[in-house]
Amino acid sequence: MNSITNRIFTTLAIISIAIMMVGCNQEIPNEDVPPMDSGLLGISIGTSSTEETTTVTTIITESTTSTEITTTEPTTLGYKLDELTSIAEELYSNACEKYQNVLIDCYYGIDFYDYIIDENGRKYFRITDDTHNSIETVLEDWHTIFNNNFDDLVNSTYFEYDGSLYGYTAILQENTNYKNTNIQYYSTNDNEVTFKATGNYSSGEKIFNFSIEYYPSTHEWHVSKFTMPY
Repeated sequence: MNSITNRIFTTLAIISIAIMMVGCNQEIPNEDVPPMDSGLLGISIGTSSTEETTTVTTIITESTTSTEITTTEPTTLGYKLDELTSIAEELYSNACEKYQNVLIDCYYGIDFYDYIIDENGRKYFRITDDTHNSIETVLEDWHTIFNNNFDDLVNSTYFEYDGSLYGYTAILQENTNYKNTNIQYYSTNDNEVTFKATGNYSSGEKIFNFSIEYYPSTHEWHVSKFTMPY
């Protein structure tokens, strides 16, 4: 009896081992798992088994904030600094020319044989240009560049006598020492803008104040402070 029992248990054990070996050799089925998008920036965290696969994808996106910084150039009386400097440079050049023509050369035309002498011994020659036969007409020409701050200079250079206009002319030699003038913005006060006028000479530099005044009613600029550099 014991021998028969032992053979039965031995047979059952062999069968159990065979069944286990068949189970171990069973192929694990492959499941269709969609591939991860290579364009996504992220981290894949997954668990897999023979029955199902769960894929958890965390997408990390990089956010870039672009801030556009705009700078507004300050203006004076509606003009940018380079525009004001350009206006000042042109007016300075015109002021030098007008000063030379009106107060030194009397470019209206003069008769050197028709003159009068004042109490200080200065000679005033008759102006031959009929369109400028009064101080008023000279001031009109003068005011195309200068404001009325310099009217005394005109009044001391010209005077009317016996229906004619006479003017004093200075005989000056060319100032070869003078080279040029640099204009640099300095300050603004109401409608007047002041510049530093640096005169360059062969002997060195001289600094003068140069101002221009804006007239809103006519939208014009006129020289309000000026020193002749030569």
